[in-house]
Amino acid sequence: MPLEIGFAEGLLFYRLHLLDGQLNGAHLCIQDRYLSNYIFEADRLHIMYQVDGPLKCYRITSVYTRMSYKEVTRPSAKSYF
Repeated sequence: MPLEIGFAEGLLFYRLHLLDGQLNGAHLCIQDRYLSNYIFEADRLHIMYQVDGPLKCYRITSVYTRMSYKEVTRPSAKSYF
């Protein structure tokens, strides 16, 4: 069963399918094609978006890394909030 991600208005954004431990999806917005890939590791989450079409052409790559309690609470730890 796919995982569906939608807009607040109720429209479908992505239908993601699990394959080899990754979630992959595609979405067509007018003539621009959005491809997504989510890779789950023990302490990391990789999210990649590739957008191609006549109006858009870009790639976004994000890596989220779990930090230990010691790393988060050390005096020199930066706060981004």
